[in-house]
Amino acid sequence: MTNTERAHLALTHRLYVSGWSLSSILTRVRAGFDHSDVVLHWADGKPVGVLVITQERNAAQQRLVHIFVKKAYRGHGIAKTLLANMPADQLYAGPGITGSKTFWAKHGIQYQDISTF
Repeated sequence: MTNTERAHLALTHRLYVSGWSLSSILTRVRAGFDHSDVVLHWADGKPVGVLVITQERNAAQQRLVHIFVKKAYRGHGIAKTLLANMPADQLYAGPGITGSKTFWAKHGIQYQDISTF
C-alpha cells in the first residue's frame, strides 16, 4: 500500500482533528503534492491510528511527526506502537491534544511550540 492510499484511508476513517494541520497534510499526500510518510494502525478490521512524518525539517534537521488515534482506542499503546522503531532523535512534534506534550517527552521526541515552526 502506498502513502497516497494510506492517506486516503486515514481521511476516510477521520483519523485527524478537524481544522488541525494533520487533515491538510493527509489531503496533500492523497493528492500527490506531499511526500510525507504515512503509517496506519489497524484494529477490528479498520485503521484506528495514523502516524505521519513530514518532509518538513526544523533548524536541527529533525522531521515533524504527527500521531492521531481514535478516542475509543486511546490508552491501549497504539501511539507507542506507531512510534516503535522510529528515530526519536530525528523527529520533533508540535501542539496537540491534552497530554501530548508529556507523551512526546516520554518517548524522547522534542516538542516545539507552534511559534517556533
